[in-house]
Amino acid sequence: MESTIGAQAKLEVQAGEEQDTTAAIETAKATKPDAGLRSLDHYQHKLPPWRYAARQKLIPLIRWETYYVAKLQSAMRSPLLDSYFSITANLGTHTFFMIFLPILFWCGYTNLGRGMVHILASGVIFSGILKDMLCLPRPLSPPLRRISMSHSASLEYGFPSTHSTNAVSVVVYAVYMLRSLGAEINPTLKSSLEILSYCYATSIILGRLYCGMHGFFDVVIGSILGALLAIVQCLYGEAFDEFLFHGSSMTSVIVLLIILILVRIHPEPADDCPCFDDSVAFAGVMIGVEVGNWHYARTGSAWDLPVPATVPFELHTIGWLRTVARIMAGVVIIFAWREIMKPALLKYLPPLFRVVESFGLTLPRKFFVQASYVHRMIAKGIKLITCR
Repeated sequence: MESTIGAQAKLEVQAGEEQDTTAAIETAKATKPDAGLRSLDHYQHKLPPWRYAARQKLIPLIRWETYYVAKLQSAMRSPLLDSYFSITANLGTHTFFMIFLPILFWCGYTNLGRGMVHILASGVIFSGILKDMLCLPRPLSPPLRRISMSHSASLEYGFPSTHSTNAVSVVVYAVYMLRSLGAEINPTLKSSLEILSYCYATSIILGRLYCGMHGFFDVVIGSILGALLAIVQCLYGEAFDEFLFHGSSMTSVIVLLIILILVRIHPEPADDCPCFDDSVAFAGVMIGVEVGNWHYARTGSAWDLPVPATVPFELHTIGWLRTVARIMAGVVIIFAWREIMKPALLKYLPPLFRVVESFGLTLPRKFFVQASYVHRMIAKGIKLITCR
């Protein structure tokens, strides 16, 4: 496949040429191959030799397993399972975690919420690093049929499966927390929650195969990565919380710098893959949780048990009605905040970035436009049209 197919620029057009630009974007989308499927020359040219060599060793495995994943999908296909797996795949998306994670904090489970943020953010960041490092494609379609509610799946590399990483890490950590409660929880309830957790992980992992989004190699390595991240959180999570909450302001600065370093070392992909966007988004969540919890623990409004920065919450005092109303109001505020802040930040951050860039503090990325360049384009009356 020629590397020139679907070559796509971040389109620059004079005012009044929007219709022509839209048509050009649609043509580029229609002809652009999925991430990881350009010519070998493309990846040999774009990747460092060691990354290209690793990719070439793994590509035959991806091709070999595609046949067996297609047979599995063909044997299982049904309209009911199509709907089930495409819908439940949303339980591993950013939108689901954006709703689910704050509820843990609001309901007083700060220790569980912090642990979940740590493993999920780490899962997205480290799986994204591996994806953009190796640039391996998803299983071929055809013979597989892609079943997804997302329109951006073809933009992302396949190895490893971030869904599998997140699902396994959540389950390992959740089961660890359940078992650490000992006699504090009803045995029947504990067993039911454990079974539910195992079903969640199994459904997500099997769903990635069924929907043709990943191969066996993707989900196995993704699951191993998720288990390792959860084990690290189980072993060292409490020690990290002690380090953060009982340290000075410099402690939170150190944590912030470590997260920013992980963003900075994220490898450049050979294609315009959204993994870096996802990593930056979850890195922002992690920074917010660490700095926010550190500050909240010092306000006097938070409880210190079971961990500092615990939101005061007692179900028997608040009651179910007020609890549900509290959660619903919180979710509405989250979506309203996102809708307000996204356009506001798009307007006010570029001038700030231009100031930062003037000091030489830039984060050059191949598929992103620097703020100063955007400023020059706007000054010339040129319009930028995003392709996502």
